[in-house]
Amino acid sequence: MAGQFHVRQVLRSLDGPLLVQYFAERRALPEVQAQIHSLEDKSGVWDLVPDDQRNGVEADLRKVFDLADDRGIASLYDEAAFHKMDLHSLIDDLDGLENKALAALLTNEGVFDKAATIRQADALHGRSWKRWAGLPCGERLITQEMGDRLAYVVGEFFFAKEGRGRPCTSERLLRQGHIHYVFLYPADHTKHVQIYESGKLGSRVQRPAFDVVFTFNTLDGILSVWTAGNQ
Repeated sequence: MAGQFHVRQVLRSLDGPLLVQYFAERRALPEVQAQIHSLEDKSGVWDLVPDDQRNGVEADLRKVFDLADDRGIASLYDEAAFHKMDLHSLIDDLDGLENKALAALLTNEGVFDKAATIRQADALHGRSWKRWAGLPCGERLITQEMGDRLAYVVGEFFFAKEGRGRPCTSERLLRQGHIHYVFLYPADHTKHVQIYESGKLGSRVQRPAFDVVFTFNTLDGILSVWTAGNQ
């Protein structure tokens, strides 16, 4: 996850056979598959993707970009190991971090998506993290009930303070067997946005979510919390 995402730049970094496999297995676009090997510049693949498929392809390639560094690949290995999956044997021989990330997507989408979520959390701005050490260590399980209760408390905190925060949804992930992640998505204030639908520009009022992230390391007893700004 270095630099700024550009879809054509990511396409240039990917091997032709992997792109053919991607468009065969994920997008069912034979007309794109047939022309990939004839392209000198793989960024030209973007010109072949139908307009109604571009959002999905770009979303996949954005996650590939996010995972295409040493920490991202480590997240993939960690998540695969947690699911007792030998990812090393499947991607280690591939050249290029982008190729490794795309191969992981084609191998197991669930592992890929969870690793991408963890990598995005690891990349959050360091000054917005707050940490508390000295909490009781030992094996613990963060249950769905705990996550939902935390979502309720955090959502109510923001609703009372700022008028936003309802509803609030939680998602839990476990890394390396001892690092618990709880991702909270409270509702933000409404925003008026300009969007394209079916190629036409229009406007819509949306209520996006914002992020609050909790991590708890049960080996060292450190709780970390991230929010944007100083909350």
